[in-house]
Amino acid sequence: MRSMYIIQRCEYKGKDKTVGTSIVSDFYPQDYMGSAEFEFGAKPSSLRKMYEEAKSYDIFKIFLLGQTVWVWGNPTNAEDITKQLGDYITDKKRLKEYISLPEILKGEKKSYQRDDFWWDLENHFVFSLDEKAVRDFQLCLVNSIIHMDKK
Repeated sequence: MRSMYIIQRCEYKGKDKTVGTSIVSDFYPQDYMGSAEFEFGAKPSSLRKMYEEAKSYDIFKIFLLGQTVWVWGNPTNAEDITKQLGDYITDKKRLKEYISLPEILKGEKKSYQRDDFWWDLENHFVFSLDEKAVRDFQLCLVNSIIHMDKK
């Protein structure tokens, strides 16, 4: 696994909904991150990579500051994900752009911090404190691939 650096901030909007035919952008509005790395096809490329690798993916838990963080990705990366996110929340690691995970885990989230779901665009996995958000992503991913292939 590469060093985590390019993490897309998202806000999960599916709490009281069923996925149906929704695509990723319907359930996970994404913040404008202001960097070229988040543009130029990085998101569709990551979606396709996750779709291709889905058979080796699973939903698993990691623990940060005593709280459960749900991950959908390759479970062989669980230890590395835990270490890198742990380093981020203790200011030992920097990401390209800020995410609100440390404040959420510490119970210090501000009203303007809407992100509650994150997507690693280089290592192709997602994570959240909300298990349903992670489960719904898998279904939205399939719908997104179908949608992209129709274009």
